[in-house]
Amino acid sequence: MKVFYQDMTWPEVKEAANDDRVVIVPVGSIEDHGLHLPVMTDNMIITSICNEVGRRIPGEAVIMPCAPFGFQTHHMDFPGSIDVKWDTLIRLWSDIGLSLAHHGFKKIIFANGHGSNASALDLAAREVTIKSNSLCASFSWWSLVREEASKLRESEWPGGASHAGEMETSLMLYLYPELVNEQAISKEIPPSDSNFIWRDLIKPAPVLFMDWWSRQTKTGLLGDATVASTEKGEQLFEASVSKVSAFVKEFRIKKINPRQNYQS
Repeated sequence: MKVFYQDMTWPEVKEAANDDRVVIVPVGSIEDHGLHLPVMTDNMIITSICNEVGRRIPGEAVIMPCAPFGFQTHHMDFPGSIDVKWDTLIRLWSDIGLSLAHHGFKKIIFANGHGSNASALDLAAREVTIKSNSLCASFSWWSLVREEASKLRESEWPGGASHAGEMETSLMLYLYPELVNEQAISKEIPPSDSNFIWRDLIKPAPVLFMDWWSRQTKTGLLGDATVASTEKGEQLFEASVSKVSAFVKEFRIKKINPRQNYQS
């Protein structure tokens, strides 16, 4: 059974839709990740998680190629970042979802690997649900494993487990160790000046605010990568794959209720 969308012929795509398999669309970004991680980090992490989900539950899921570009105007002071405006992305992602819905897939999931995509990706998923007869949901991988990550955490809070910090560096050490410049691993956490605004993937701030990235960091890193490890990366990866697999199975059998018109 083929699990990767790009490997299928069109009759195989039709068969997968008829089997009510859930389509997962990995969504990432290309941006600075400190001095020690490649600019493709977000794409590599979310694609690895989704691909492994497909391998483990092939009868439940179909994995799309990664949508590699994201919203990062705030990162553009750092070379390597590729920015696509939020309204373009909403149209792009919703068009992808609506295309899948048009071809018969009833359950579609956008799997996010880049923090600043989250709001726009949520709106794109809503567009797909509203404009089709299918259901579309979105999530960011770290939001599913905060409990597990909290138990593994050694970095300080807030700020230690943010961009290119403990979590992402651990995952890259496990998944792509040859691409991690271990000599350049460092720690950069700006002093906190607010009780409501901070950067942390494991325990996020209650108030949303994003400044220019170059006002917050000199290296592109926000966090503590010095406490990252291959062992943590393996545990985070396994937890992520397990949680996404569980969600796919749950979402696959979710009932699509009929709409009710209360206007008349």
